[in-house]
Amino acid sequence: MWDDRLDAGDPSRTCASAIVRDDEPVRAGAPDRCLQAAGRRETRMARPSVADERRRQIVAATIRTIGEHGIAGASLDRIATEVGMSRGHVRHFVGNREELLRESARRFFYDGTDGESVLPADVDTVASAVDFLFSESFAAAGTENAVVIGLVEAARTDTVIAEVLTTAYEGTHRRIAAMLAAEHPDADPGLRRTVAYGIVASALHNVFLNDIASVSTVDPDARRSAELLIASLGPYVGEVGGPDERETR
Repeated sequence: MWDDRLDAGDPSRTCASAIVRDDEPVRAGAPDRCLQAAGRRETRMARPSVADERRRQIVAATIRTIGEHGIAGASLDRIATEVGMSRGHVRHFVGNREELLRESARRFFYDGTDGESVLPADVDTVASAVDFLFSESFAAAGTENAVVIGLVEAARTDTVIAEVLTTAYEGTHRRIAAMLAAEHPDADPGLRRTVAYGIVASALHNVFLNDIASVSTVDPDARRSAELLIASLGPYVGEVGGPDERETR
């Protein structure tokens, strides 16, 4: 609360009396020392966002470095050069290399997703999940695939990264199974889980073969296998024009 003794210059009161909460402004007419304190407070409040931005930049540089040089070549020196910071600054913002690789794995797999799978947050139907998993962007052999392979290699010796990867892919199975449950409520739950597993397996097999051949195409058989699995659950239960209508007409 504002204390009038501030106006009188009473030394027994401090600038804290002029501010009720951190998100409230200093009252007009406050002594200079209070305005200066408020300015310092605002500066301190801005620092976390700056640190977050630096961490995002470092993680992005780490992912690019893994894609270009592999996990073994993603040294702190290379990452620092890529992001345009000193090695010391990189360590200051993200810690050691182990911590940085773990954070990079989390952000690579979960940024833009629902936080539980590799599917984008706006994918909420079986049809949209199939469209994503069998899209050229997902199937493309390139930097993102190289990053995944690098993180898989890191997961062999780092249990934290291993958990990030297994959680992301197992979460994809569960999320697709939940979509199948909504669209095929009469189907056997175990069969829905099997179908969800098969959809993801077909998509990842297509990606794996593309990476070997350095191509970015979607094998029609890969998508068709997923569609046949979905059709095995029976007609789509929902509004006309649902995601499986093309399989039942």
